[in-house]
Amino acid sequence: MAAREVVLDSLDPHFTVQAQLDGATYTLELEWLDTIGAWFVSLLGSDGEPVLSGLKVVVNWPITWRYRTRGVPPGHLVFQAGGDGESSPPARLELGERVKLYYIDAAGVDA
Repeated sequence: MAAREVVLDSLDPHFTVQAQLDGATYTLELEWLDTIGAWFVSLLGSDGEPVLSGLKVVVNWPITWRYRTRGVPPGHLVFQAGGDGESSPPARLELGERVKLYYIDAAGVDA
């Protein structure tokens, strides 16, 4: 199994990051919604078209596990938390710090 971190290094409440996932380039769009007090993530393909939209960020659960539709990477995206409260959702400034995003490649998912 090969898992690698997708670096989230912005303090902005709405930002994007590009990542290579099993050889394809994707854009992840992350947005903090103050009214709900939660982060949401969308996944866009290399053409900029949405693949998955508006998924609530949950910790220690592969957010793409049930989506096996065209355009979804074959591996899993997982937000993992460290330290105290390791299963609590990320607060506004915790992405990339206490809560990190990892991609488990297709070979790791099939193992």
